[in-house]
Amino acid sequence: MTTRMMTAIATGALGLAAIGSSQAADFSFRIGGGSWDQNLSGQYADEGSKSFDLEDDAGLSGSSNGYLYAQLEHPVFLLPNIRLERSSFDEDGRGTFRREIDFGGKTYNIDESVDSTFEIKQTDIIAYYSVLDTLVDLDLGLDVRLIDADVSIRSRDNTKAASESVSAPVPMGYAAVRVDVPGTGAYVRAQGSGIGFDGSSFIDTRALVGYTSDFGIGVELGYRRQELEIDDIDDIDGDVTLEGGFAGVHYAF
Repeated sequence: MTTRMMTAIATGALGLAAIGSSQAADFSFRIGGGSWDQNLSGQYADEGSKSFDLEDDAGLSGSSNGYLYAQLEHPVFLLPNIRLERSSFDEDGRGTFRREIDFGGKTYNIDESVDSTFEIKQTDIIAYYSVLDTLVDLDLGLDVRLIDADVSIRSRDNTKAASESVSAPVPMGYAAVRVDVPGTGAYVRAQGSGIGFDGSSFIDTRALVGYTSDFGIGVELGYRRQELEIDDIDDIDGDVTLEGGFAGVHYAF
């Protein structure tokens, strides 16, 4: 991670602290979760080796997985609000390699049938300030994402098996905007996190519509897209996209 990127992040954090006086007037807490229907596409490779297609070669296409989040807002001067998120992707597939592939110290031949597993676990720690807090809410801050990804490939005849993993903390800029429909409990919301450095980039965007009842119970429906481009992180190259609709429930007070 470059010194220039870390300097920019630190400068942005100091700038956000300077506007911390725009915090919410009261304490509020929200917890929620749901299911994300994830469509998977992209390529994966050992550094310096030929890549394989996650869908066409490894037989992976997507699955539905759960997500959770908790969010605390408060009026304490200069202290940022906190949002925690947890999401994952886990799928087993069967495919046939269309070319010779070197992966995890093993060589897989053309037309070799394989069983594959792809797993990503993501934990987000988001510190942000509410720049606007009216009918239109605007939040700006820093999202530190802890990523753990693992790809395993096993030949169908069980003569070879290999796996590769990548684990990294990724600091990203964070922004969210929410527009409330007065007197209804309904709202629309968009959220995004992203960064690019040293040939790698991480972008996560989502948009949703939601409703919160007078009792604090609510629902949300939306669409989320993640783009992960990995360039020589833990000797791994990858270009992976996860996207699809999600539905969830929450409780706010």
